[in-house]
Amino acid sequence: MSTEMVIRALLVSPCILGMILVASTSPTLAETATESQSIERKITPFQIAQTDETNVSQSNRWHFLIQPYLYLPVTIYGDTNVGRFSKDFNSDFDDIRTTVRENLDFAFFGDIQAWTPNYHIGIIANIDYVSLSGNDSFNRSLRYPRLDKYIPTEFDVKVDNKLWSGSIGAAYRFYDETKVNPEGVSSEFDLGLLVFNVFTGVDVTSVTNDVDLSTNLGGEASLSESKTVVSPMLGAQLRLNFTPKLALVTTGSVAGFGISGLTKWSAMSGIDWMFSGNTSLGIGYRVGYTNYNLDLNNGKDFGLSINQNGPYLSLSFRF
Repeated sequence: MSTEMVIRALLVSPCILGMILVASTSPTLAETATESQSIERKITPFQIAQTDETNVSQSNRWHFLIQPYLYLPVTIYGDTNVGRFSKDFNSDFDDIRTTVRENLDFAFFGDIQAWTPNYHIGIIANIDYVSLSGNDSFNRSLRYPRLDKYIPTEFDVKVDNKLWSGSIGAAYRFYDETKVNPEGVSSEFDLGLLVFNVFTGVDVTSVTNDVDLSTNLGGEASLSESKTVVSPMLGAQLRLNFTPKLALVTTGSVAGFGISGLTKWSAMSGIDWMFSGNTSLGIGYRVGYTNYNLDLNNGKDFGLSINQNGPYLSLSFRF
């Protein structure tokens, strides 16, 4: 072999070696490109947009609350009158069994609420119903006893009182936004220690009095009157969230303001315990007063005055 051929072989060998090295490494580069394309396929622009849209929809989600109560007025006193007949009633805690059996027919109240995503502005509705009944007997003495064959001396009276009301209005909630749960707000428990609501709206109250009267001479009479009053309503609520699961809630409201002879107010306070998911159990005490008295056009007095108070039990469902 000549010297010139040896020199050419030495010059060509590095080029061949470089081509071999590039060829041996090129599959790895191809695999890297394939993996990069696979990653790009896993996260597409559409999926990113879809995720952002989900987050926006969650942040703009309204909060709803359905809150039924079971209510047992253990103290009830007041008076009722229809026409010339008037009857007082009075039962306290010592007579609770008698009250439930003989006077209280049914009692119920509940709330429905809808709040904006930040829990500042809400729409609230409330319904309240109490039905009371009672029986009484009394005797009347006659100036001339011989007239007892013609004039009744023994009377049996049955009285039914039905009182229901419904209200709807708007509410505004105050709380310290720096104390809000940083992980998000899913209920009132996440708004910090101190939460205060004010609300106002329209109240519709209906009062019905029924009186059945019978005598020892067989005479019977029935008197029945009802009235519905529409009036403004004002109220406030103070909430202390001691823990993310336990709170003290106090609420008060007033309506009627003497319009058409109606005045009413109520106040309640109790513990709210979040025991499962967004469902909480409430237990507390409620005091209420309703007074309606109006001289009707036909000259008959129609009125009802009720003071009632007792424990309540509630369930709150949030979604």
